Amino acid sequence: MRRRDEKFPDNGFEAWGGYMQAKIAKLEEQYCVKAGKEETISNIFNGLKFEKNKVIMHIDMDCFFVSVGLRNRPDLRGKPIAVTHSKGGQGRPKRPGVDRNTEFRLYKQKLGKKLEKATGMPEDEIVFESRVDDIADEDEKYGSMSEIASCSYEARAKGVGNGMFMGPALRLCPDLQTIPYDFEGYKEVAYTLYNTVAQYTLDIEAVSCDEMYVDCTELLTDMNISVQSFATMLREEIKRKTGCPCSTGFGGNRLQARLATKRAKPDGQFFLTEDLIEDFIYEIKLRDLPGVGRQTAHKLESLGHDTCGSLQSLTLATLKSQLGNKTGAQLFDQCRGRDPNPLTFHTIRKSVSAEVNYGIRFENNNQCLEFLKQLSAEVHSRMLQFKVLGKCITLKLMVRDEEAPVETAKFMGHGFCNVINKSTSLNNATNDLEIITKEVISICKKQNIDPKEMRGIGIQITKLEPVNSKPSKGTINKFLSSNKTISNKKESRPNTDKSHIPLESDTISSDFKVEKKLSTTSKSKVTTHRNKSPILGLKSPPGKRRGRPPKKILLPSSKKPLVKLLQVDNVTRDLPFKDPMIRNEVHKEVVPSVEKPKGLLGLPWEKVRELLRAWLESGQTPLQCDIDMIVAYLQDMVVNKNTEKLFVLMNFLRRMTKEIGSCDWLKVYDSICEQVQNAMIAVYGKKLFISD
Repeated sequence: MRRRDEKFPDNGFEAWGGYMQAKIAKLEEQYCVKAGKEETISNIFNGLKFEKNKVIMHIDMDCFFVSVGLRNRPDLRGKPIAVTHSKGGQGRPKRPGVDRNTEFRLYKQKLGKKLEKATGMPEDEIVFESRVDDIADEDEKYGSMSEIASCSYEARAKGVGNGMFMGPALRLCPDLQTIPYDFEGYKEVAYTLYNTVAQYTLDIEAVSCDEMYVDCTELLTDMNISVQSFATMLREEIKRKTGCPCSTGFGGNRLQARLATKRAKPDGQFFLTEDLIEDFIYEIKLRDLPGVGRQTAHKLESLGHDTCGSLQSLTLATLKSQLGNKTGAQLFDQCRGRDPNPLTFHTIRKSVSAEVNYGIRFENNNQCLEFLKQLSAEVHSRMLQFKVLGKCITLKLMVRDEEAPVETAKFMGHGFCNVINKSTSLNNATNDLEIITKEVISICKKQNIDPKEMRGIGIQITKLEPVNSKPSKGTINKFLSSNKTISNKKESRPNTDKSHIPLESDTISSDFKVEKKLSTTSKSKVTTHRNKSPILGLKSPPGKRRGRPPKKILLPSSKKPLVKLLQVDNVTRDLPFKDPMIRNEVHKEVVPSVEKPKGLLGLPWEKVRELLRAWLESGQTPLQCDIDMIVAYLQDMVVNKNTEKLFVLMNFLRRMTKEIGSCDWLKVYDSICEQVQNAMIAVYGKKLFISD
């Protein structure tokens, strides 16, 4: 059984596309373009013409895992290399109960039945290769079943491929050398890759940690740069920053771009322009088309077609009848270089899961239940990371087939299994750990499976909803809500009840009453606008403009949220409650009306710094009205020659906005600083010194 303190792999290869999609979403909000970046690129007119005047780029790092691993092993460059857990070539003692022949036969029978169903041909007439071919016994040199995650081009030239077992790989390439995984290095290079591309445009569709699609149409037009120059410059920059080569392909759609990248490898670039498409696509193997797997390829080959050119002879109706409506229509377009699917910039996560199918060996039910709790906690952690709730919980169980040997051919592997998927739906979406764990254990118990027969377990959460789909109350909104509650209590209190002793907070200033009255009269309007900001009651901004990160920040205008927050300090806490009519008379006759400074000017200096900190840490988009209020306060300090405190506040703003790191906040600081310095020049004839 997996040890209790052993961590689950937090970056499974299949899940990295989701992590990169989340990275792009975060970049859209936070990325700030460095000034002068465009000037490093020469302006050359783009002379190439792509289909429909769209320029789609596909970037793929070359032998990603190998390239990252070789950064610390330059002596291995140019040699056949594989990334795997095992060194291979060293037999290990035979384990009792292992029967590789039986297990491999079961694998081949299962694959043969799938191909028979796909092609319609008898199983004994189908010739196919499988991964378990040419694997010797485990005590022999070519008996390793360690899988190759990635291999160099030198290894590929010898017939070695990704996903191959080490045993057969060593038969093909006896001098194959191995290097270990470097997960931290993969993460570092992946983020550097995405950050580099995001400097130029955010029109990015993340595919995986080392692969993406980019719409360069707007970028090239705005910068008046040729696609050749941009491709060369970008590849050189990525290689300089990461130490790893990459290839790029350009076309009029995602399919063309991806096929162009395949032609460009290794460490090259290829431009599939409109005039090249027909001849280029004609020779493409059907197996090289995205979405064409083993079964579809066998089906097409049984029909006598293995290239796009030959498939063009079939009508749309024929393809649909042979492959189904969806696959048939897709292949009809693909074999002609068409791809109607646009790039997906805003990816909505559809599931969160965690699965372990290696090392699962339980002796009793208690061990099984303990592992289910651990795996549920891992799924819960990932849901928190992606900020989602889910309504459907699916438990996947891999159970040893009754014909399969108890001891698997691969040490601690899952062996030949039957897969069971069972789901349950919740009334309300959740990411609560107790609920997830309870449902998972309940599903497992209902299956009544001997824990000793389990070889793999997975948990998947679907029907996701974002955590913030229900408006959450921010600091300002909570304050306003609490005062609204006070207001409701006061309005429901009879005026004739003079014996009532109010709370200290029942009495508020007349200024705040006016503000509260205005919010009450517009109450019906607020309830009809569901798309308003949960913090400030503002309408949601229109959809974000994609493309290159903006040079200028557009600050929306609205009611003054800082004014509302400031009114907390205007609450008069030491006056007893009085009838409103009586109080009005007293106010006129006894208490002289004194006009207090508005906004920040009415607060002590110590309070201002606290308020600025709360504003900066609110996580909200800075509004122009807030900026104007702060500028007015700082300029008043200049006029009143309070430069010591001004120096403290300006450095505080500089430090806080720098820590936030958001482009919007950095722009806000620059705007405030400029206006304060103008005031300093007007009053003192020189600028205020601010630390860098």
